[in-house]
Amino acid sequence: MTMIEVQDAYIARVAAAHAKIGPRSAGIAFNRSKRAARKEAAARLVKIGYSESDAAFIIRDAHDIFWLEVNARD
Repeated sequence: MTMIEVQDAYIARVAAAHAKIGPRSAGIAFNRSKRAARKEAAARLVKIGYSESDAAFIIRDAHDIFWLEVNARD
């Protein structure tokens, strides 16, 4: 799996969680899903050879792209 594939998987997982946000679970469920997606992406990036700090930076970039896509739809 490449870095781009990891980023795409992260964005897809967070976007799916964001689409399920309802009035009762807006914060807790989304944050839990986001945290799980972040942990999974970090583990995959470390497994393919990136350092922890590089993985955090790559995931942060993917999260920024996620918010750009969300705001473009609104």
